[in-house]
Order: sequence, then C-alpha cells, then structure tokens
Amino acid sequence: MITHRLATADDIDRFYDGRPDQTIQAVVILLDGEPVGIAGLARERERFIAFSEHKPALAPHLKTMPVLRAVKAAQKIIRSASMPVLVFDSQNPALMERLGFRLIEPGVHLCLG
Repeated sequence: MITHRLATADDIDRFYDGRPDQTIQAVVILLDGEPVGIAGLARERERFIAFSEHKPALAPHLKTMPVLRAVKAAQKIIRSASMPVLVFDSQNPALMERLGFRLIEPGVHLCLG
C-alpha cells in the first residue's frame, strides 16, 4: 500500500541511509511502510532548494493517485516557503513553469513564492 506523510528524521535517515547536511522539510512516500520517495525543500543559506527523489520500487506507481496526492502535499510545502526556491536540472521544464517557477539560467528555475 502506498501512503505519504510529512517526513520525520527517521524517514529521512531510512531513505538516504544517513542524514543529509541540510535542514529538510519534505513529504515521504511509503510503500508498505518503507520510504521509497521524498520531495520537498532543503535549506541552503538564504534560499531553499526544491528536490524530489525516488527509489526504483516506486517507479511503477509514479502516476497513481496516492503518489499524485503526495506530490500535491510537497507542492504546498514549496509554495509556503519564506525565501526564494530554486530547482536545478529539472527533467521537466514545462512542469516547472506550471508550478510557478521561471527559468533564470540554463538548468536553473526560480520561484519567489
């Protein structure tokens, strides 16, 4: 079963096999209780970096309603950011524009909130 929730420190540790250096606010996607996807914001100095990653086990489920609900939850986190949000090397520039990001240089999108 696929579910999602706000990521806890334990979820982040389990997804990455250790804790990243940045402060993270994210949504974790769970498949049968195991973290297989994560999306949200990582704080870097005076800005946030939007990110999303998933493990191969989630690939067959990427277009299912539970995953789409998790994406919506991550979008709420991104939209509530109090500082500029950057996205690097997006695989889907059209989606970035639809989400309110604008291209500021090749491979870099910005959203001011």
